Amino acid sequence: MGTVVNICIIIITIAIVSFIVVLIIALQDVRRVRVKSEKFMDKIEGGLDPILSSVEHISEDIRQITLTARRQLERVDDTADYINKNINAIVENWIKTINLLNDAITDPVLDIAAFLKGLSRGVKFFFDNGRDIKDQ
Repeated sequence: MGTVVNICIIIITIAIVSFIVVLIIALQDVRRVRVKSEKFMDKIEGGLDPILSSVEHISEDIRQITLTARRQLERVDDTADYINKNINAIVENWIKTINLLNDAITDPVLDIAAFLKGLSRGVKFFFDNGRDIKDQ
């Protein structure tokens, strides 16, 4: 039985040594993959830095454009309000002026028309000796 135990110990030893060799090879592969992945990540980070910088510049430009557009829209809105107020004031003044002119012209014209009608009736009465005055 000593020989069987010795053979089992030798086989177990060979298996353990083989397992250790396989683990060492696997660890070397893992190390190689880790180094390659670190280099790859460094390349990606190196490539992303300019892109991120460009994105930051673009976002800043967009922010500036948005602010400028907002200011311009506010100015247009203020200008439209100013124009609207001025046009309303002009229209109100124009209506007041038209009403004043209408009052200033209509009343005297009506008075002149009434005066002329009275004068006409008076002349007709004078020349017709008072006849047919009620027909008018």
